[in-house]
Amino acid sequence: SDKKVPPPMTPGNTVLHASVIHGHAEMYAHLITTYQPTPWARNAAGQTPLLLAMWCGSASVVDAVLDGIKQTLWAFGPVSCVRYPLYDIETASPELASSWGGNMSRRCALEVLVNQKRDVLLYTPLIWSLTNDKWVAFGRAVNLANLAPISLCSQPHTPRPKS
Repeated sequence: SDKKVPPPMTPGNTVLHASVIHGHAEMYAHLITTYQPTPWARNAAGQTPLLLAMWCGSASVVDAVLDGIKQTLWAFGPVSCVRYPLYDIETASPELASSWGGNMSRRCALEVLVNQKRDVLLYTPLIWSLTNDKWVAFGRAVNLANLAPISLCSQPHTPRPKS
């Protein structure tokens, strides 16, 4: 069946976790803007709302969670500069390494995205930009460096003509 089953309610879930699990992006945004709880709260299994949002696979919820963790550096009229902490997005936190169990034993949001086959989330603007920038900065060079010895070794040898 294609129906996505939400993760089980875990002891220690906050209202942010619950709004993510049940797909309520507007509620998540309202809670963040009105009450300003920490978006990094972990339930008893060590799961943050961001990691649960990636696991559940709703683009609107992922966008709401990402919007809740951004930090506005400056704003001038309609233009602003924001930053997103990479903690839990693409950087694995050491304390999560052994704290997750079952199908959610992942350490960062991008791992959850890949391992849960939530490829549609890859096209959300922030995730796309992050992975594209990382590929341009690091992946392309590493990939080419790894492929260069293979391509040099696999060149067909042509004998030189006798003179």
